[in-house]
Amino acid sequence: MSGRFSQQRQQIVELLKNGYGVTARGMFEEYDIQRLAARIFELRAMGYVIESQRKSDGKNHWVEYYLISSPRPIAETAA
Repeated sequence: MSGRFSQQRQQIVELLKNGYGVTARGMFEEYDIQRLAARIFELRAMGYVIESQRKSDGKNHWVEYYLISSPRPIAETAA
């Protein structure tokens, strides 16, 4: 995958690891990431467990993502 997407995933992971929930609007406004759902899909495929919570204020609806766990490192086997 391209370096730009890799950088975007890293920005998202850093925020999630620091306990922040991320939204498409927030990531677009702060980091110019336009396809948050696609980056979340890629992170999940890499082993991150990310929870999606649907939110609403009565008029607007959005999804907020939270990190549940990071991928576990692959254990080295003894030779």
